Amino acid sequence: MESATTNTQTSPLYQKKDGVITPKGIDYVLLLKCIKESHRKLGDFREIRKEFIEAYIGNNYRANQPNIRSVFNQMELDINTYLGVLAAQCPKVMISTGKQELIPVAAELELAINHRLKEIEFGNTFKRITLDAMFLLGIMKVGINKSRTVEIGGFLHDVGQTYAEVVDFDDFGFDMGATNSENIQFSYNRYRLPIQDVIDCGLFNDEWAKGLKPNKNSDMQDGEVKIKSLATGNDPVKEVFKEQIDLVDIWLPFEHRFITMAWDLDKPGRDIEWLGPDTGPYHLLYYHDVPNNIIPLSPASVWKDFHDAMQKLFDRMTADAKEQKSLLVFQGGAEGDVERILNAKHKEAIRMDNPGGTKEVKFGGVDQRTLAFAITMLDQHNRFNGNVDLIGGLGQQADTLGQEKIMDLNASKRVQGMQLTNLIFLEKFVRAFTWWEWNDPFLNVAIRKKIQGTDMEVSTILNQDSLEGDFLDYYIKVSPFSTQFQTPMQILQAVENIWTQDILPLAPILSQMGMAPNIKGHLMLKAKLLNIDEINDLIIIAPEMTQSPPGNPNGGAGNPPGMPPETTRNYVRQNQPSANVRGKNQAMVATLLGAGVQPNETAQIGRQ
Repeated sequence: MESATTNTQTSPLYQKKDGVITPKGIDYVLLLKCIKESHRKLGDFREIRKEFIEAYIGNNYRANQPNIRSVFNQMELDINTYLGVLAAQCPKVMISTGKQELIPVAAELELAINHRLKEIEFGNTFKRITLDAMFLLGIMKVGINKSRTVEIGGFLHDVGQTYAEVVDFDDFGFDMGATNSENIQFSYNRYRLPIQDVIDCGLFNDEWAKGLKPNKNSDMQDGEVKIKSLATGNDPVKEVFKEQIDLVDIWLPFEHRFITMAWDLDKPGRDIEWLGPDTGPYHLLYYHDVPNNIIPLSPASVWKDFHDAMQKLFDRMTADAKEQKSLLVFQGGAEGDVERILNAKHKEAIRMDNPGGTKEVKFGGVDQRTLAFAITMLDQHNRFNGNVDLIGGLGQQADTLGQEKIMDLNASKRVQGMQLTNLIFLEKFVRAFTWWEWNDPFLNVAIRKKIQGTDMEVSTILNQDSLEGDFLDYYIKVSPFSTQFQTPMQILQAVENIWTQDILPLAPILSQMGMAPNIKGHLMLKAKLLNIDEINDLIIIAPEMTQSPPGNPNGGAGNPPGMPPETTRNYVRQNQPSANVRGKNQAMVATLLGAGVQPNETAQIGRQ
């Protein structure tokens, strides 16, 4: 909820009549009617989204889950695999400027914004927004609270603190008459607050706030079943600690207005001119457009049918496996043999009067054709879903490291497209977030910056007195790789590449500039990444160093100790079938269908 203010005395959006300043031309009754009509039309999409989330959480999220229990959940695997590469951690902001005199300010502003994003735990917020976008639409609301510490939109915000909060699709809506984001006439979000907080916060008309009536004690609104009912069930909450009211914030982009009303009252609690960024308070993340439609196509909507089909296949195979029976059948007169077989221990020797009179027979079990079809379906899904097995590191996909890297690059095309969408969303958000910080009169961010050329840091405060130039003088971007998680081994590999390919080859040039490779620093960084605290035990300060002869870095003549003057290497080329996941699946399907399979192809099924 924004608390921007305006000089209504001179604003063209307001008029003064009989000494009272009122906004021009807003029919609040019609506005609320249009909002509720759009909210009703969005009901079908809320129901579909609820089905996607039910598939994602599976059957053990709560005890009375109505769905049939299943052992297979492809939706959860796909969602979390993509989530791990799209929103693994908090993004890093980069701020630059084309004006030389503003470079120090840009550096401090960059430190301040990155500090603020970590302070509000934006990494978790971004992950939730991305998760929402996988199901349909991720919505983030950005603004600044200028009253005091109050609860806004269900969250507590400090005085003058810029916030970025998730708005659930159940509580969000926009003009459903629009065909694209450029001609949306209004956007809104609903939220619930204690009535006394609405009266005390100072953001609304006092007479309007004091006339509000509390909601009924229910989590349901207009008969809707919201996503949170997945945890609470359809039985509404019957008791509340404080009397509450449903409010709706409305943004009118063409009128540059920001309005707050009660959901069931067609009179505004406030109507102010929007003085924030042109992008407005709501930032939307989605992945696939639908031509001439404002509702996007979500990844979950594409994956849901396959998830359902595989659930049915695996449920059928599970039921067949449970019904499988192994029976011992025998001919008449072989009763003695049967009794001895049943009473015998494992690997015990027994007498058989008629070995051909008994036989173990199996009934039921998983049909081999069904299993082969299921494996083929998984292979096709892996293909159509951008090689999700490779993205998630779920198994070897190629025979060699080089082929694996090539496949990784190709598999990432779909991921790269979604990462680019996230990057565009983040940069729009960060510009808006920075705008609010820039224009906050109470801006006060403690930062630590390094002194160039040293390992020393100094503490300083970024406030309004620190800012120079105009906001438009600064270029605000997000590091494309900052949201991707890197293991210490991946970082170590990058460090080694820089050390061997850049620093060491440039050592002679660095020497002429009075610099040298920091070998101890290199070893300490490697030890830190590998969590080896004993690195100091491996390095000692010698009283004097023995000068090595030119061309011999080992300090003596001849070959290094233990190295023979001549060595011999033998290279043996051996052909064997591929041991990657797809190769194993193809061999398994061929075996199940009774096709001719060579022994070495069968052997690869168990090869790691």
